[in-house]
Formats: sequence, C-alpha cells, structure tokens
Amino acid sequence: MAAAVAVMAGAVLAGIWIESAPPVADHVHTSEGAAQDRADRREPPFAQTDPVHDWSGVSKGEYESWALDRRLTAGEARELRGIDLTDPVEGNDRLARWARSLGARPILGTGPGGEAVLTFQLRGTRTRPVVVNQFRAKVDKSSCRISRAVTVISFTSQGGGAPAQLEFNLDAPVPVAELMEEDGETGLYQERRFDSLSAEGDPSGFRVEAYSGRTCEWTIEADWEDSFGKGTFTIDDSGKPFVIEAPVRATDVWVDDMWSKRFVPVEELR
Repeated sequence: MAAAVAVMAGAVLAGIWIESAPPVADHVHTSEGAAQDRADRREPPFAQTDPVHDWSGVSKGEYESWALDRRLTAGEARELRGIDLTDPVEGNDRLARWARSLGARPILGTGPGGEAVLTFQLRGTRTRPVVVNQFRAKVDKSSCRISRAVTVISFTSQGGGAPAQLEFNLDAPVPVAELMEEDGETGLYQERRFDSLSAEGDPSGFRVEAYSGRTCEWTIEADWEDSFGKGTFTIDDSGKPFVIEAPVRATDVWVDDMWSKRFVPVEELR
C-alpha cells in the first residue's frame, strides 16, 4: 500500500496525471449500442403486411360488384337471371364463379365514383421507434382513364363495413389522408395522430377507403422520421400498385331485385 502511494505521489510530482479506466461493462454496452444502431440503419423503417381488399364480405352485408368490358349476350343474360338470391351467401358465391368465368372483375362503386377499400398493418423493424408523420396517395396520372366497363352487376342492398381510418380523394390535387375518428370527427392525419413503431412494439393496423371518378393506379406513401433521419415508405398491393375503377359509362347495368330474388336490368326497377 505504501509503495502504491509512493508511486502515485511521484507521478503527481512529475506532472503526470493517471486516470482510471472506465469499467469494462461500459465499453461493452457502448459497443453493443453502436452495433445495434448500425443494424437498425440497415433495416427498412417498417414492414407492411399484404393488403386485404374489403370488396367481399357477405357476413357484413357487403357484396361484390362486377364489371365487364362488353354487353352480356342473350344467353348470358338468361344465365344471370337464373342465379337464385334467396340465400345471399350462396347467391354471391354463384355470381362470383359465373362472373369470373366471363372474365369480369370485382369492383366497388357503381355510380358516379369508384371506391377502393383495403386493410393493412405496419410493423416496426428497428429498435428505436419510427414515427409516421403523414400518409398521402400517389396517383400514377399516366394510368388514369375512363373505365371501359360496359356491363356492371351489383347488389343494391349493400351494408356498411367498419369505418375507415384513412380516407383519400384520389381526384384531389394532393390526396393527403383524412383521418376518421371513432366519434365521427374527421381531420388531416398529420394534425390528429401519429403512429410510433418499433420492433418490440405492437403493429399499427389501418382501414383505407379511396374514391375517384376515374380508373387509376395508385400507391400510399408514408412519411416517417426517427433519430437517424427521415424518409418515405411506399405501401402497395404486394409489389404492384392498387387499382381503382369507376364504371361511369356502363350501359348494361344489372341489380338484385328484392322481390323476385333474381338479377334484373336496372330499367325494370324504374
């Protein structure tokens, strides 16, 4: 002990200051934190689940509409009239099989505007939280056109599904997300909410409704920010853009008749 004191005293007299090293555990912790930060930077800000298109859900009172780019032949019209709708679930299944056999496609919206309804989740991938500041729709204007649909087959007694969390007017100059609150109030997402996502936290789920008077391809862009920086994440349909269609020029329109439990041309109901 006396020797140690003597060495220390000598060092001080010589103008040498001896600083004790920090604990080894602090070095390890700092090194692990830096490694985790580097790993976080290599990860995308979050991951997206495959979207679920909410255009078919008989249990919720929602039914598919179908579009075809030609008129039905006389034989096809007789086949459509023959689909029994007494049991709406079975009738919807029969309609779906029959429509697909003709090359028809399911759509939402049979009036002046088309709709797209979908749900998806965003899951955090980084240790540090990533905040979503804004959602907006990006419309590929070069893809927009008037729908080629000539025939539309639709159930008239559609019910409502769950309320949308995010709504987009795809015909707006800048289609930013409108947020629908549980109490019915609406406002811009960026003014009412933000989602914070991390690898250890819960994912955030979204139900989206979009509207347009055209047929267009579109995606959703999420502006994000974390302690490393900021950027934009694209939400799409499993690597492809979403598609919305408004059959505004359809002339061969069929709807379900609640009395006969059959499909009939809309003119017969007027």
